[in-house]
Amino acid sequence: MTDYPQWSQVKAELDDPSVSTTDKNRLLNDYAATAAYGTPLPSPLFSQPPNSNPDYVSHFNEIMQYAQKYNATDAFT
Repeated sequence: MTDYPQWSQVKAELDDPSVSTTDKNRLLNDYAATAAYGTPLPSPLFSQPPNSNPDYVSHFNEIMQYAQKYNATDAFT
């Protein structure tokens, strides 16, 4: 069990047309605060950096597309 939301759950809500754009922005900001840690960039020392969320790292490009779409990129910096 993880202590952060899984991207598949967040994505399902983002793809739901009944969820408002404001709520989608808030959802992405909350996801960034709780689950967006680690980096998709390769590390010479680790295949997966310590304290990294593999779900976030493996879906990074898709997450950034949604963040841009719903104006939530600042939360991921």
